[in-house]
Amino acid sequence: MNNSVIIIESPNKVAKIKEITGASVFATIGHFMQLKSYDESNGFKPTFDYDQEKK
Repeated sequence: MNNSVIIIESPNKVAKIKEITGASVFATIGHFMQLKSYDESNGFKPTFDYDQEKK
């Protein structure tokens, strides 16, 4: 998994996941997208907006 990137929320888990997978692991330190809506007629397909404070 050397060419892989894993993005997680918690910075406390970065080292352990990197150790297990060998991948590059980055923490967002919180949510960076918000669920704006979902389309019930299309299998509940979600629509997300970026959180401007987290950019």
